[in-house]
Amino acid sequence: MRIYLAHPIRYRHVVRRQELLFEKRYSIELVNPFSDTERTDIDLIDKGMLDRYGVDPLIVERDLQLLRSCDALLYVPCGCESIGSAMEVAYAYGYSLPVYVIEPSELSRHIWLRFHAKEIYPTWEAFGNMIGREA
Repeated sequence: MRIYLAHPIRYRHVVRRQELLFEKRYSIELVNPFSDTERTDIDLIDKGMLDRYGVDPLIVERDLQLLRSCDALLYVPCGCESIGSAMEVAYAYGYSLPVYVIEPSELSRHIWLRFHAKEIYPTWEAFGNMIGREA
C-alpha cells in the first residue's frame, strides 16, 4: 500500500523522522512529496533564496500526479493549518482516495477535516495499528 504523506512544509523535518520510524515498523510505503521526489526548491527555500509561496506551479502538477499514484492520503497537520496540505486533502477526496489524519490537538475537531477524513487518529501508533490491519 502506498500512502501520500501531506504535511506543512515548516514541519517536514519532524514529520520525516516520524515517517521513517513508521515505515520501519509497518509494511506501508509513505510517499513524501518533500523527500521522495527530485525537488530543487526545498534547499533554496531553506537557504532563504526562494520564497516558499512563489515556487514553480509544476510542483503542484507533480504532487497531484504523485497523489494519483497512491492508494490513500495521510494528512499530518502538526497542529497548524496548511493551504497546500488542505488542497491535497481536497484533491484526494475528489479522487475518491481514503483520507486519514493524525492530529492530537483540537484541530482534529475541525469540520472540514472531519468531513473529508475517513478516520482521524491521535497518534502515529494508532494510525499504524489500524492501517496495518487493513493492508
